[in-house]
Amino acid sequence: MSKNVQFIKGFSIAIIVAGILSALLIISGDTFSFASDDITARLFLICLSFILFSLTFVAGLVVAEKPPYKTLGNAAMIVSGVAFLLIVILIFTGVDDNLGIIKLAIILFIVAFALAHLSVLYHFNLNNKNAIMARTLAMVFLSIYTFISIINVLNSGSGFPGLFGGDQTTLKLGLASTILSYAATALVPLFNRFPKEATPISNVEEIKPVTENYETETVQTAPVFPPMDDITTKE
Repeated sequence: MSKNVQFIKGFSIAIIVAGILSALLIISGDTFSFASDDITARLFLICLSFILFSLTFVAGLVVAEKPPYKTLGNAAMIVSGVAFLLIVILIFTGVDDNLGIIKLAIILFIVAFALAHLSVLYHFNLNNKNAIMARTLAMVFLSIYTFISIINVLNSGSGFPGLFGGDQTTLKLGLASTILSYAATALVPLFNRFPKEATPISNVEEIKPVTENYETETVQTAPVFPPMDDITTKE
């Protein structure tokens, strides 16, 4: 437990430093002069990436505390860490004609935020069928737009502009799924405010009769004598 507390403190300090440094870099000058190999722009992009992936990492960290969803939380944290490291490498090395690495980074970015989205959905302890239905719909639409986004990245051949040049019907379906997913996610905590329902039968442990073993003890009784009035003395 103490190690977790120390890690959370250190991670919190790192996020605060990254946020303050990003704000100072924006105020101090032109942070978008990346083409001129400005170290300030690179540092800004690293801080910004760290903050973004901190969101997905923290979502996984929170849900990992629940034993049933520990695997989901760990996956969100691992993917977030790998994606951040890969983007840092790309920031310092740049992107050449080979788009394989940049596609991998974008896919990891999409997967990291999808896992974080799932972690948020499973963070709630749902109380009624309406909230459960809203979470299910959010997961379905989340899966659709995540799948479409990854397929679009893999099929693109012209870098970032290619991400927006795919089939219009597919892109519309992905955008619609994104909107519906976030709308359903917003409904989950709202529906969860409704009165609690009775616990479903499937969640109730089978009630078994309690049997107790009673040991029989031999009780020794004192001898019973007849009343004194019934005793006659013979002369």
